[in-house]
Amino acid sequence: MLDTNLCQYQYDTNEAVASRLAEMGYEIETVSDYPKRFPTEPDAPQREEDDTDEEYADMVQDYQEEMQEYYTERAELLSKSEAGEITLYIWVGRNDVTLGYKAVPVKQREDGSASTAIIADLKAKDMRNKEIAVEHTIADTKEQIKKVDITEAKFSNEEDKMIYFFLLSSLRREHYEAVGLTDRDPYKALDDMEKMAIIAKLNAKTKAIIRRDFLIANFQGAYRTNAISGLLFAFAKKHMPDEFAAIESQYNEIYEKRHKRLEERIAQLRPTDLPEAEPEAPETAETPEADEPEEAVTDPAEEIAAEPADKAPEETTEETTEEAEVIQPDPAEDAPQGSDNDTEEAAA
Repeated sequence: MLDTNLCQYQYDTNEAVASRLAEMGYEIETVSDYPKRFPTEPDAPQREEDDTDEEYADMVQDYQEEMQEYYTERAELLSKSEAGEITLYIWVGRNDVTLGYKAVPVKQREDGSASTAIIADLKAKDMRNKEIAVEHTIADTKEQIKKVDITEAKFSNEEDKMIYFFLLSSLRREHYEAVGLTDRDPYKALDDMEKMAIIAKLNAKTKAIIRRDFLIANFQGAYRTNAISGLLFAFAKKHMPDEFAAIESQYNEIYEKRHKRLEERIAQLRPTDLPEAEPEAPETAETPEADEPEEAVTDPAEEIAAEPADKAPEETTEETTEEAEVIQPDPAEDAPQGSDNDTEEAAA
């Protein structure tokens, strides 16, 4: 089997084929010029009914000569390929696939780097072929394992370790040292080798740490209407009852205050409460008139009681005669005197 590279001419491509080859793990190179075609084996002659024996013999002779040329040219190209003078390509065109080749520059051959490059390329291809084999094995195994009935099989210790391998993806970095990881960057995620080292030395303590970190990581998916929130509260009440009670009390208190204000607003807006508001002093035309004399009498009387008696006549003018008549009745004048008499009696 020939070791070749895949290529396609930049103006003669087949994207569907190129995409499929990429999915299979093959790389296809896009080149700017056509590779030369590798010689193809000539077709054997087919004798027609009207061909004479001589004509058919000539066709056979020509075919044999073409075959000889084909073998000679093919051998030369393969020899040049092995010597690093040319590079073989599988040329993927728009409508067909052919074998071609390109010459290796003379300078590159003279430097002696051609054979080294070819060897490196062949080794890389061999490695890639192995990777492809493993990738296909993984893909087919993943599909087949879903079809196998293992419901009655006993769960093994190895399977238990596999569970912890996946649980370790949720391990918090503050617990790295507790599971045996020291002298490492705490902000770097665990790699597969570290996980394998941890599950190889599992014990009761490390198992509990790993499982609880897994729970805590999944509690982050809790919200008001799902079941995870109930599990979160149960976990918190068990492992931090005081802290959880404080959190719950804080937000319940806020709720109660808001609830009370909303209930008061609702009560004000209910139509059934309107009749209870009717006894509140209805506004009428007589109410302000009844209040005015009380205010007119009360205020001047207080002013008079606060001022000395000899100044009272000076505050009365012609413009306020009518008001004076209202605010200077005999009982009002007697009120300060009565107060003085009471003061003197209290002093005696």
